Amino acid sequence: MSRLEKPLDRHRFFRLKMRARRRTESLVLRGLNWLFEKTSDYGRGVGRAFGCWLGHWLIASFLL
Repeated sequence: MSRLEKPLDRHRFFRLKMRARRRTESLVLRGLNWLFEKTSDYGRGVGRAFGCWLGHWLIASFLL
């Protein structure tokens, strides 16, 4: 049955599971889970994750 699942459906359910899990976690894990959702949409938004990574490097290079 697992072979019949579509990857997009599986990823959609993974995102829903991670959002539901956020309610039961500690404050630190809840914050990391929220950050993972906002920066990359749980692995779906690669461009957004790359933009955050690039912004991180630009801010760090400016501070140094």
